[in-house]
Amino acid sequence: RNQRHYLGEDLQAMSPKELQNLEQQLDTALKHIRSRKNQLMYDSINELQRKEKAIQEQNSMLSKQIKERENVLRAQQEQWDEQNHGHNMPPPPPPQQHQIQHPYMLSHQPSPFLNMG
Repeated sequence: RNQRHYLGEDLQAMSPKELQNLEQQLDTALKHIRSRKNQLMYDSINELQRKEKAIQEQNSMLSKQIKERENVLRAQQEQWDEQNHGHNMPPPPPPQQHQIQHPYMLSHQPSPFLNMG
């Protein structure tokens, strides 16, 4: 019977005092629900901010690694140019780099498979 009252059914037989009591119960329940929802949203926002910070730190680290490798390649190219100035030799291939794999990074290399759908 109480559940029907909570659903707004069978209210005709209730006295004004009973209706006021039901309204207070519903208000209290609604406040608890809103409080719980807000706490879950707050926790979710905090977790997303933590993940964002970790991704930004990793992005910064990877950018630094890229710049360092570019500087090494530039120095190697300059050294090669100085050693082979005027000899018309092709430049050496770039050194093999270890591929950095991370769950947040997407590969920029084309896939050998055609992805349909």
